[in-house]
Amino acid sequence: MVLIWQLAAQFTCMELIEMAIDLISTTTLTGAAASISLSSIPQTGKDLMVILSARATTSVNTVNISVSGSTANFSRRALRGSGSTITVVTGATSAVAGTLTESGSSANTFADTTFYFYDYASTTLEKWINIDSGQENATASTNTNVYLHNFYRSNTGAVTSLLFTAASGNLEVGTMLSLYTIS
Repeated sequence: MVLIWQLAAQFTCMELIEMAIDLISTTTLTGAAASISLSSIPQTGKDLMVILSARATTSVNTVNISVSGSTANFSRRALRGSGSTITVVTGATSAVAGTLTESGSSANTFADTTFYFYDYASTTLEKWINIDSGQENATASTNTNVYLHNFYRSNTGAVTSLLFTAASGNLEVGTMLSLYTIS
């Protein structure tokens, strides 16, 4: 149900009916780790969707992304809602791509981030990435965050691997990463 809801925000009903959504892999951390990766991404779909459910071992609540081994050539625009404050975030080369639930947040809660890569297998088109990210902390309203990102990557190379890294510390046990191709 969550998957359909996330896709419905980006496509019309007719487009959803015509799509084939294939789960390629799911990885769950059994020990804390600095990063979690996807390598050898199959080049069989039109678009690529990644869902990251993650928690940090520190109070730093951001996750960085590396696409095909690079954190360069990104331009991002984001809206960030935190408590009752909304801010605009921009970065010419920033690889900050989502939020993590902080170590001091409510027990057993994980931030959810959806990454949607348009035309990920193309070697002639530059890449657009839409990112929706949310994190809740029932113990402190100022640490409840929602991010809506739009990344532009000025690189025509196909997306062949992805690396998600905690900005500080590690990703917590139970962090899960799922990869889908969309045709």
